Order: sequence, then structure tokens, then C-alpha cells
Amino acid sequence: MIDLQDLKDNFNLEAVFNLGPPKEYVGKLDSGMEVLDRIDLVLTQTFDAIGSLPFRQLVVKGGDKKVIIFYYRNNFVGVVANKDENVESILKYIYEKESAVRAKARVKEKKPERVVVEKKEKIEAEKVKKEEIFAEEKEAEKEEIKAKEAETRALKAEKKEEVEEIKEVSVPKVILDARVIDDIEEIAGNYLGDFSLDIVSNVIEDSGVNREKPTKDQVLEVAQSLKDAAALIVGPSKAKKLKEEIMKKIEEER
Repeated sequence: MIDLQDLKDNFNLEAVFNLGPPKEYVGKLDSGMEVLDRIDLVLTQTFDAIGSLPFRQLVVKGGDKKVIIFYYRNNFVGVVANKDENVESILKYIYEKESAVRAKARVKEKKPERVVVEKKEKIEAEKVKKEEIFAEEKEAEKEEIKAKEAETRALKAEKKEEVEEIKEVSVPKVILDARVIDDIEEIAGNYLGDFSLDIVSNVIEDSGVNREKPTKDQVLEVAQSLKDAAALIVGPSKAKKLKEEIMKKIEEER
């Protein structure tokens, strides 16, 4: 187990976190556990999508700092560091600490062989149990996400039926310029990056938008659905800004 406080103090890091279980962090981390939950969700969905083994390390660079996530002993450990911080130095420090702990353990008085064997078996059993618990928690998270997605689709279907009923007695539909769909895809890409293509395609397909003659009410539905989907990935605040940009673009195209 990595001593998060020791690692933070040694490199003067802004924050150090462990995706667990249990999830924990030390240092300055806005929104705390909510941020860890979103990072864990994105990593889980990414590996499920590509079907690949975890990476050794992932570096996300920002303006004056960067986030580094290590895959260490079947777990993800991350740090928020200065943009010039050396990644290999941090890794070297972690493994040297581990080696020192092991060396110290070897020089202690040797215990009877039977006691050593029993302790080893106990450790292995605990390790297996932790791995099983971890797998169960991941599976439970996946099921919860699927349930939420199903609930969202059901709510969308209900809203769609309500809108269709209202349309029958409403004024003629307002048709927007076809380029508004391209503008929405571009805006979503700025906020969601590589996730935007699949998300926008799914939302547009669910809403039944005619790309050549999109109606205003359909485009408004797309804007709300994109906001709901983006909240799980970039957080409620950025999701709200995403919708505001789309709403502004809709008004410009009228």
C-alpha cells in the first residue's frame, strides 16, 4: 500500500489519490470523492469498450499542471503535479520504497516455517477475497449504470410521447437550418473529446432528428439529452455550459 501523504510531501504534489477500494485522497482536490468517482467511471468504461489490459501510466497535461495515473498492484494511483514534474522519478520513488520495506522485513527474526506458511496462506486468502469484492463492486457499478441508462431511455420515450401529443394541437413546427446539427456536434466535441462522436450519434438517433430538416423542438430535446449524458463525464457545471452554447446556436439559426 502506497503512503499517499508521504508521496505528496516528498514531491510537493498538489494532490495524491487512490481509486481503491476504498477510494481516498490527500491534498487539494476540488469536489473530492465526486471527482474520484467520475475518473473511476471513465476508466472502467474505456477498458470495457476497448477490451484491453490496463496501462502502466496515463498522463493528462493541462496548462500549468498535469494529472498522472499509475496502474500499481491491481490498483490505480494518481497524482496532480506541476507540469515539469518527472513521471519516472515518482515511479522510481514508489518502487524504491517498496523494496526498502521488503528488505527491512527480511532482516527480522525468522519465524518457524509453519507460522510463515500459515501467514502466507492467510495473506493469499485475503488477497483473493479482496479481488472478489473488487470484482463484485465493479459488476454492481456496471449494473447500476445500465439501470440508469434504461431509466433515462424510458423517460425520454415518455417525454417524446408527450411532445408528440402536444404537437398535434400546436402551431406548425419551426424548421431550423441543417447546419445546426454540425454545430451541435462541434460543440459536443469541444467538451467531450473522443466520447462525443458516439454520444451525439446515439442522442440524435434516439430523438429522431431529421438532419436535413431539423425542427426546433427536436433540437431542444437533443440539447437536454446531451447535457444529461455529459454530466456523467465532465460534471454538471460543464454540462450546463455545453447546453447553453447549443441553445445560443439554435437561436442564431432561427
